[in-house]
Parts: sequence; C-alpha cells; structure tokens
Amino acid sequence: MNDITQTPSQIAWSCESDPHSWILKKPIQIKDRSDFVQYKKAWYRGTLEIYPTADALYLINHVPIDDYIASLIHGEMPETYNIEALKAQAVAARSYAVAQALKRRNYGLAWDVKDSDRDQMYPGAQRETRASLQAALSTKDEYLISDDQILKAYYSAASGGHSELPSYVWGRKDEDKHYVAKPNPWDKGRYQWNIDLSSGISALWQKLGKLIDIQVTHRTAGSRVENIKLIGSIREIDLSPRAFAKRLGMGSFKSLKFDITKNENGFKFEGEGWGHGVGLSQVAAQKMALAGNGYKKILAFHYPKTSIENLQRNKVLEDKSLRIPAHAR
Repeated sequence: MNDITQTPSQIAWSCESDPHSWILKKPIQIKDRSDFVQYKKAWYRGTLEIYPTADALYLINHVPIDDYIASLIHGEMPETYNIEALKAQAVAARSYAVAQALKRRNYGLAWDVKDSDRDQMYPGAQRETRASLQAALSTKDEYLISDDQILKAYYSAASGGHSELPSYVWGRKDEDKHYVAKPNPWDKGRYQWNIDLSSGISALWQKLGKLIDIQVTHRTAGSRVENIKLIGSIREIDLSPRAFAKRLGMGSFKSLKFDITKNENGFKFEGEGWGHGVGLSQVAAQKMALAGNGYKKILAFHYPKTSIENLQRNKVLEDKSLRIPAHAR
C-alpha cells in the first residue's frame, strides 16, 4: 500500500497504478500473510483498519496485546535498560492499556489507546528488539490488580525521590486508593534541573509592581509544589505552578518537585525528577534491577497496593487485541 488520502467517508487508494475510489460505509481491514503491514514509514503487526466516520477516515492498527507491548517498550523506556526493568515496564504498560481499553470501549470509540504521550508512546513494530520481545513474552497475560480491577498503571521517567498521588496531578481522587505517596531512594537526585528567572518577569502580571519575592505556599503529599505566591510592591498573586509556567511561555516544568531561592539576579528554581511521579519510576526500576531485584519486586515497591495476576483464562478483551491510531513516524 503506497498511500492513503482521506476525504469524508471516501478513500483513494494507489497501488503503483491508477487510483481507485470507493465510498466506505463500514470499516475495511488491510493485512498481509507476513503479519506485518506498512503505512508510509512505519511497520505494524496485526492489521490496519480504515474506519469511516461522518466527517473523516481513521487508520486504526488492530494488534494483539503482547505484540503491542513488545513494540511500545522502547518507545517508553531506553532499550539499554536491564531486562528486569523492561519486564516491570511491560506489566505496567499492559495494565494501563487494557484498563483504558475496557473503559473506552464502553463509550463506543474507534480506538482504545492513543499512540502518543497522552497515553503511551507506540512507534510500531520497527522499534521491537530481542529484549523487548523477551520482556513482553516472559510476562505474557500478567496484570497489576487493585480492588479486583486491572490497574490503570501510571509511570514516569523519574519521581525525584518521592512518588505522588493522582489527585494532585489530575484531580482524580477516586484513584488515590490504588497508589501511595512515599520516598523513593532509588531515584533520589536523578534528573536534576534548574531555571534562572530575572525580577523583570513582574511585567507579565498587571499591577503586580516590583517583584519582591516568589514563595511556595503549599506542597502536595509527594513534596511537589501545588501553589506559589508572587509578592509584588503593589499586590500579591496566588497561582499554580502550571499557570505560572504557561504565563512565562515555558509550557511546563520538567517536574513540580522544586525549590525557589532568591538571589541578586532574580530567582533560581532548582528541581529534580521528570514527569508526574505517580506509580513506576523508570529510573528507579533500572536502579533496582541493577541491584539484583526482579521485576515483581520492582512492581511491588512502586505499586504496593496491587497484586500481579495472570489473566490468561479470564476474558480481558474479547478479541485479545488493542486498537491504536496509526501515524507515520
């Protein structure tokens, strides 16, 4: 398949010959006897489905769950990591994906999990390696279970020495019962970063006056900054660190675990960690693996309220596959 062009409910498909057009009223699947399908620069296992809606066509990759896990592991974790860290990542990623799929299929969506950091990074089969396949297959059908349900298992690059609760990151208080906020000595001091800001940023806030100080007024259970206060010569402003970063045009901080100090040039933000800090810390998983811990111990440390169960004989998803939007990389 050389190319696909999309118009509402219509497809023009060129196969090294003259284009042919059809009006699609239901999905069509594209597959090959090799079990690999290529779309532009990306290879996928399983099948590609052209899915028509009222105003667009979507290209969906239907892929067996463990083939999906083998493909995404190195989209989420460095391929040089120890196999036990990769196994821990495999179980967490599998749990997250299926928990999302079970929820989203109730809404009748065409896809289960997005292929970006809004869910999980899924680059397609071209990122598979011997290690990623081993991690997926050696943990086949294993899931993190909490409160008799498959856990939507969050993870990030590094917690900065302390994990976090979902309610402080996304406002999901109902998910706090599955997680803990606790010190993580395995990644303490990793991903340290700093930002220098001048007092001139006061001009971004109307009627603030001269910026006298920036103070942290509240921290979360995971030692992350929840609120800061700008103290000006005219007035004070309370705001979240996300709103502060957005006003500065930064997008976001690498993590919200930071301290603020005043100096003669302005203010220094010194932080550690990368990401939200909920659940598995990938850096800590690697450190634990190198210290001789197996993947089950790594998962037990990061998800202490869960158990690992093999659901081979239970119905997880009836078709035992996931539906992922396919994009050329």
